[in-house]
Amino acid sequence: MKERHENDEEQSLKLFALYQNIFEVYDLYKDIFEILTSALFYACASIWLSKVGLLTIIHVIYSEKFYKAVGEAESACIQLMKNRNYSQGQERLFVSVNQMNRTFSKMNSCGLFCVDATLILCLMGAITDYAVVLLQFTFL
Repeated sequence: MKERHENDEEQSLKLFALYQNIFEVYDLYKDIFEILTSALFYACASIWLSKVGLLTIIHVIYSEKFYKAVGEAESACIQLMKNRNYSQGQERLFVSVNQMNRTFSKMNSCGLFCVDATLILCLMGAITDYAVVLLQFTFL
């Protein structure tokens, strides 16, 4: 009986040691998974921010090209109207183009900012200001 009791005691200690090992492995798993999750999150966030930045730059470039083309069309119409050698149909075209250009306004985002070449500069300024504030909170 005593021997059986000692075997039970020994077996219980082994089971408890195994149980402790399981929890140690679980803690290691949590740490590794947390590292992988945070690394994956930062990688996805970096890719997403890069994509958004690239799409914004492309959108601004094409918007600026469009604004430039509209300005050149208006200048061409004004120069051709000064020539006085145009038909009545051309005159209507010039007048219509000038009227449309008077009502033309640059694309904006909910009235907050215009989508033009200065948008990138404003965004970079805001990002820089934000980074400086974060660095100040970190190191001061």
